[in-house]
Amino acid sequence: MRKLRWHEVKSTNLSAVAYQAGTLYVKFQSGRQYMYPNCPIQKFAALLGANRAKSGSVGRTFNLQVRTTQVAGEMRPE
Repeated sequence: MRKLRWHEVKSTNLSAVAYQAGTLYVKFQSGRQYMYPNCPIQKFAALLGANRAKSGSVGRTFNLQVRTTQVAGEMRPE
């Protein structure tokens, strides 16, 4: 697996997101990291879009589009 390219996000809960080979990777402010396999790239794009939007909420987008619909696995930090 190639090294992940993390994208920092503005959120009180999430600190960064990455996407590779159908898997969404999420770093939380707590330092914990999770992977969400079989995640459509549109969900990653939605997180990045919420991060760029002035009225967007990365945390809300994550909760609605990822947390409630995808199965997660905890990762060891890099």
